[in-house]
Amino acid sequence: MTIRQRAYSGLRWNGLSKGLVALGGLIQLYLLIRYLDPADFGLMAMVNVSLAFTYNFLDFGVNNAIVHKTDVSPRQLSSLYWFTILLGLVLGGIFYVLAPLVARFYETPPLTDLLRVLSLVFVINAFGNQFKVLLIKELRFNRVALIDLLGFAVGFVVTVGLALRGRGVYALVYGTLARTVVEALASVGLGGDRYRPSWHFRLGEARFFIQFGLYQMGERLLNFFNKQADLILVGKFLGPDLLGVYDVIKRFLLRPMEMIHPVLTGVTFPLMAKLQFQTERLRAIYLRQINYLCALNFPIYLLLFLAAEPVIVLMFGEAWLAYVWVFRGYVLVAMSYSTGNPVGTLLLAKGRAEWGFYWNLVLFFLIPMVVYGGLHWQLEGVVMALLLSQALLIFPNFYFLVRPLTASGSGPYFWQMLQPLLLSLAAVGFGTLLGKWLFTTALPQLLAIGIISGGLYLGASWYFHRQLIHDFKALLFHDKA
Repeated sequence: MTIRQRAYSGLRWNGLSKGLVALGGLIQLYLLIRYLDPADFGLMAMVNVSLAFTYNFLDFGVNNAIVHKTDVSPRQLSSLYWFTILLGLVLGGIFYVLAPLVARFYETPPLTDLLRVLSLVFVINAFGNQFKVLLIKELRFNRVALIDLLGFAVGFVVTVGLALRGRGVYALVYGTLARTVVEALASVGLGGDRYRPSWHFRLGEARFFIQFGLYQMGERLLNFFNKQADLILVGKFLGPDLLGVYDVIKRFLLRPMEMIHPVLTGVTFPLMAKLQFQTERLRAIYLRQINYLCALNFPIYLLLFLAAEPVIVLMFGEAWLAYVWVFRGYVLVAMSYSTGNPVGTLLLAKGRAEWGFYWNLVLFFLIPMVVYGGLHWQLEGVVMALLLSQALLIFPNFYFLVRPLTASGSGPYFWQMLQPLLLSLAAVGFGTLLGKWLFTTALPQLLAIGIISGGLYLGASWYFHRQLIHDFKALLFHDKA
């Protein structure tokens, strides 16, 4: 199988798993909103911030080093495996011990028990992590997809089942724990036929991977604070109720990007790592990746922005219309993330983890400060502050990161974003006007807007962006041409 065929196969499997998980996640969120209070989502948001922080240490950044490095010996993999197990045990213990301090920071005592239950996640995850990474390195995305789907299915059943039984926030906690257990077992089962770690452990053999991981660790920690600053500050200064509202909106609006991006970047990262010394091919892959991400994300987010009211009524209920401008503001924030997010895969594929560290060091001083300033205007101020920071970063992101690694000119790079933006504005703008004119109730209006906008966008893409249609046709119908 050629690299092109393996990439298409990976995209198909990644697309299937991420699509089903995203659809299931929306159904789960729709159900949970009707059985859980905003305060329950606020508590879980506080838990997730703590989990996300500690996850940064889970593999010490060595997993991406395994994918980047072309030759990794079985002895090195074995040493790295046991190194990861030790880290999981240490992190789980630290998470358990520090739980009361986190609860005190948020002035929310119930957090202690929630965090201590989820301290098991780090130990469990460590046992299956490397097996899944090796499947990704080998582009065996059919098995990766099965792992993700099994984990999500079990987590969904446990979460919704416990919510229906009135277990409140513990439905979310035990659902997360169940998903982690199943994914770890599936990773060992599906990845263990090609590799099993021996009882060999020598830390010196992992030196390159740990050195690579040190920059990854620094970048992850800084990126954590940059991405989670809004949740930390909203939870601290505006309380769990408003944090619950903000977190639900944020998670809902990041869902399209979280579904679409891993489908492409999960395949292009190992692919670019294999082609890291072929600049022209690397540039072509990266620019096409940006173009396709924008072509998929922009029409969705513009539809969510222009049709915000019917979306909110159908998904959350009419009471949530009070937060329509928080919703619309975060739509634009998520849309801007879709243009800058893929640069991380490029940096790792080229082995320049230190560049990501320095970039996030700059953001560490910018984003929390801007978000803190926005708190004066409540949730609306927070999303406007985030949008301002993203607007300030789009040009430096290209000139300091993308251009040196791909030798791309600014014209070709920004055209990858401008072309789908113009097509999306025309199609979704006209579709929204016509849909709102034809119908006044939420469901028919949203269906009409989606169908009209989608048809116009596909037609415009066929005429102005035929390469996109050709590639997606090849992807869907296994075209080998």
